[in-house]
Amino acid sequence: MDKCGILLPLFSLAGRGGIGTAGDGAKRFLEFLSAAGQDFWQILPLQTADYGGSPYASESAFACDICYIDFDLLVRDGLLDRADVEAFYAECKSDRVERFKDERTALLKKAFCKFEKGKEFEKFVEERGNWLRDYALFVALKELHGGKCWVDFDEKYRLRDEKALKEFAEKNAEKLEFVYFGQYLFFRQWRELLDYAHSLNVKIIGDIPIYVSYDSADVWSHGELFMLGKDSRPTLEAGCPPDDFNEDGQLWGNPVYEWTALKNSGYRWWSERFKRAAELYDVIRLDHFRGFESFYAVEAGRADAKEGKWLKGCGRELFDIAKKEFPESEFIAEDLGFVTDGVRRLIEDTGFKNMKVLQFGLCDDADSEHLPKNFGSNCVAYTGTHDNDTARGWYESLSFEKKRLCRKRLKKRPFEKISRAMIRVLYASRAKYVVIPLYDFLNETSAARINTPGLVGKENWSYRLKELPGRELASKIRILKEKHTVKNQNPPFKY
Repeated sequence: MDKCGILLPLFSLAGRGGIGTAGDGAKRFLEFLSAAGQDFWQILPLQTADYGGSPYASESAFACDICYIDFDLLVRDGLLDRADVEAFYAECKSDRVERFKDERTALLKKAFCKFEKGKEFEKFVEERGNWLRDYALFVALKELHGGKCWVDFDEKYRLRDEKALKEFAEKNAEKLEFVYFGQYLFFRQWRELLDYAHSLNVKIIGDIPIYVSYDSADVWSHGELFMLGKDSRPTLEAGCPPDDFNEDGQLWGNPVYEWTALKNSGYRWWSERFKRAAELYDVIRLDHFRGFESFYAVEAGRADAKEGKWLKGCGRELFDIAKKEFPESEFIAEDLGFVTDGVRRLIEDTGFKNMKVLQFGLCDDADSEHLPKNFGSNCVAYTGTHDNDTARGWYESLSFEKKRLCRKRLKKRPFEKISRAMIRVLYASRAKYVVIPLYDFLNETSAARINTPGLVGKENWSYRLKELPGRELASKIRILKEKHTVKNQNPPFKY
């Protein structure tokens, strides 16, 4: 292992107000990471979450969730009164993630009344106008239409009649500016946090979800880039075919891309996504990377994903553009799932780091690519991702025989916790980077699981720390790292 990091969504930070923010709590967590000898903080997408809390199905591929705006920082900046913020904290308490959107919006409107636009704000809006204006219009139009999907907007708005949109924008200028204001505030706070991370030599790993929600500003404003019918509704939807975990497959509901149209446009929309990600993150993790090589599509309206088809994606061409336009950005390809030779070639051609998940290998065949002895030197290894159970919860769910195999392969020591054994093995592996979910350092049960794919419920996307980790845990992690890290050697464990 060359470098290591910890995975924890921003929303999972402990603090007041129901959700982690870009304020003091995030700075304290960065200090913890530095003290623990960590090089990275991996977060999930910062985009607005859907109704179920998922940041992978946002109403915008570009706009960040204003729930991450820290109110204490707004008090510092003179935009809010301390009494109002304390009243909000007193009212909005929760042990799990809760966004309290109405209450937050009310406070932000108070801050907006005190805000004086300056050159910095105007520059922010101007430089991001190609997506920010459409997003603000989308938000305002959804409010006008009672939250309905954009396909049910009045025809002149659904079809984006230029005259109608111009008139609407003029009549609702203040509403649009409030949307701009929210995005500006978050970005200003995030840049301050990012600068602080860099001062501690910690880099941020963040995601670009491959797909966007159908009911999004992106599909509404760039329908030609998606497979939509004459009625503006999807003809095909994204998903994955049946497997050992789901006999019906998975229907994600996202519209799939019209890659020919994207190519003919010079991939401008995707270039803007990379540009946005590059200003938010140091390392960009490309979600569902195999979908760029080929993707599974199901006819819209199907009840399950049993009958779908594989279609060709963009291939290497898009990533050649990304590397040329954003040479300072580093990329990780999330190549989990059904990986073909074509996907492997694409990863090799791009030079991107790919992912290994120890949970997938410990009970598998000896030739599993997720076993440390089979790691390549350009991978990022995890005990599990945000879509997996905690290491402890996963192990406790195994059969007796699989538990025994797991202990044998890890060379688990007497009284050693399974999560610690897994971390020890990864730290001693030849993976380029190792990223461990914080809950595995804490040896948490399944109650700390972030997401269970395919299920919708209040337990998903709601894991939250009760308190920020302190010096004692940081010291233990640093010692564990220094004791077991073996750089540039063959794996010491022979399975």
